Parts: sequence; structure tokens; C-alpha cells
Amino acid sequence: TFLRDVDAPGRETGSLFVSGTASILGDDTVHVDDVAQQTEETLRNIEALVGGDNLRRHGVAGAGYDVKDLDQVKVYVRDAEHLPVVRSICESTLPGDADISYLNVAVCRPDLLVEIEGVCR
Repeated sequence: TFLRDVDAPGRETGSLFVSGTASILGDDTVHVDDVAQQTEETLRNIEALVGGDNLRRHGVAGAGYDVKDLDQVKVYVRDAEHLPVVRSICESTLPGDADISYLNVAVCRPDLLVEIEGVCR
């Protein structure tokens, strides 16, 4: 959903918040034990979520976004040794000027190795 500016009710700010996206298709975790594939799948899922076709299906007008519109990104990585691989994939996919934080933390499912969130503008 679009963020609505509380100072200007009814006016959309043009920001779309993407939260807790991971390597999940349907209800299933995919690419178990492969952090590179999970990271790439997560970025593909974000691309599908923010795209115009998906937004229109959910009643949001407009052209949609691209993964290259993602900023203020938080990348949650379960195992510290995976940080270099995840960082490399994210930095080659996300915009060069994106504000990206990498955090070594527990992720929502035991079989997920990475989770990503951010804001499209």
C-alpha cells in the first residue's frame, strides 16, 4: 500500500514500503541452504511485489516500481559468514546510491537465510 502523508490527507507521498520479503513461493521456503539463491529469489519477489501489474491487482494506480527504486534497505542475514555473498548480490542488483544496512540477526523461519525490506520512492 502507498504511504499517505498525515499532513496532507488524501495525497499519496509516492512511497511504497516493502517489509520482510524472503525466498518464499506460495507458503514454501525455496533454495534451502543456498544463501545466494535465496538472496536472488528474494530480490525477484520484491520486483514482483512492487511492479505495476501487482499493484494494479491490489487497487493501486500507477506504473509501479522496480527493484532499482528500493532505498533505505535493511538486509537481515542469519549467518555472519554469508554476509559477503549477500552483500555482493545486493550491491550488484540494488541502486548504487541506496542506503543499505546489513544486519546479522535471526530471520523469521529457521530455513530462511536472508530477508530484505526497504522503501520504494
